Amino acid sequence: MSLWNLFVEPFITGHQFEYNLAAWFVPALFLVEMANVLLRRLLKRVDSEYAVFFLYLSIGVWGILLAFSGRYQGGWLTLVRMMFLLPCYGAGTCIRKNWRQETGQTMGCTLALSWLPGCFW
Repeated sequence: MSLWNLFVEPFITGHQFEYNLAAWFVPALFLVEMANVLLRRLLKRVDSEYAVFFLYLSIGVWGILLAFSGRYQGGWLTLVRMMFLLPCYGAGTCIRKNWRQETGQTMGCTLALSWLPGCFW
């Protein structure tokens, strides 16, 4: 075990995902938050949360296309992971800012609605 294996290797090869989910998820989520802050500053004139969500969705599609083209090794791996998680983050903020304010839903009701389709699967 070296510092290289602990801090750099999960971003380059990604084979540690099977053994340590946090080594994959937490840094990628941090990078998603940094991308969100940067994109929000660039899009400060855009008032619609739905427009920002569809931008994040298009970034996610580009990330999947990058992965299908074979660019998921080395430095591309972190970028593809971040691009893949960005639409999920955008959907969460869109729901938090728009749907709950419009309908007055609580977190418990949201969780119940999200688990309901799994009951019939």
